[in-house]
Amino acid sequence: MNWKKLWKAHPPKNLNKQMKSYLKWETPVEAEASSDKLLEMFNNYLDEDDFLKADMAKRHLHLGFARAEPYGRNVGARQGSSDVEQDWDALEKARGGRIFYKKWKEATTNPKYIKLRKKAVYKT
Repeated sequence: MNWKKLWKAHPPKNLNKQMKSYLKWETPVEAEASSDKLLEMFNNYLDEDDFLKADMAKRHLHLGFARAEPYGRNVGARQGSSDVEQDWDALEKARGGRIFYKKWKEATTNPKYIKLRKKAVYKT
């Protein structure tokens, strides 16, 4: 897929800053609030048929998950014992990442998003 062709116009930089301000996954409470806000923005952009901004919101949901993922994978290594089972729920940051993951999955399976994406990708 050629993303340069897909995005001929760049979204405003202040929108990116606004979305980044909601990337908080340190505790499950922060993660729930910030992922809810990003998902709300995602749905609002879909209602406006603005694929580019909706996709940016979806990417920020994924970013919240991806930044918290290493905390879940390296639980045993950080405690100094390789016998510790590496479990997502072992750390609060990992739990926050799981919350972002669920919201990201919800966004990627949204039928309207899939329809807009197909329309944008196959547009000639």
